[in-house]
Amino acid sequence: MENLLADIKKQLEDLNRTSERIESKIDDCQKQINEIKNENANLKAENEQLKSTVAQQNYRIGYLEKEIKRNNLVIQGVTEADDETNIQLKEKMETILRDMGTPITFEAEIQELHRIGIKHANKTRPIFMKMRNYETKVKVMKSTKELKGTQIYITEDFPKHVMEERKVLSKHLKKAREMGHRAFMKYNKLIVNGEEYGVEDIFEESSNEIPEQDATKKGRTISQRSPQSVVSKRTNSMGCLLKN
Repeated sequence: MENLLADIKKQLEDLNRTSERIESKIDDCQKQINEIKNENANLKAENEQLKSTVAQQNYRIGYLEKEIKRNNLVIQGVTEADDETNIQLKEKMETILRDMGTPITFEAEIQELHRIGIKHANKTRPIFMKMRNYETKVKVMKSTKELKGTQIYITEDFPKHVMEERKVLSKHLKKAREMGHRAFMKYNKLIVNGEEYGVEDIFEESSNEIPEQDATKKGRTISQRSPQSVVSKRTNSMGCLLKN
């Protein structure tokens, strides 16, 4: 009997030691888990900081790009002779601006004037014109209505990504005006009845209709962003931005 009790006691001691080792390993695992959690939290914080830094840098780059192009204009549709010289180009632009009612002293108000791109046969290249000051550019842009009915049109020198966004928005601009809304574009935004929309507000899908169940997955149209019960200038203007 004594031997049996001794064996049982020994087994219990072994079990206790095993239990202690297991508890020690559990504690070590818990410490490692906590360390991983802390590292993960630090990585998340660093990632958020990096996102914020990237967003700030993108904003600064966009701002600088916009400022660099602030005084620039691009003129489309001006005929180009095969042997056109810079002097002839200058004379053409002087005539166009004079006919628009905005005569300009080139030496004083124009910093740079040239065709854009490589010359190709039977293709008219656009003209790049950089003003010496922003006021002159505004004066020219206000007179572009005088070009109505001609093949010539003048636009601002937008960055590539802005031009792509404006191309998307232009279709909705046309539709909004056809529906009688007061609409115009300002840089990369569409203004409808005083409300501002960007490309992120508008679906651009190849099909004309998006099933309701798919709309949840792909995003929301402008009209889905506000409750139907809300009646406001914004919701009234949303309809013109939806696809047929």
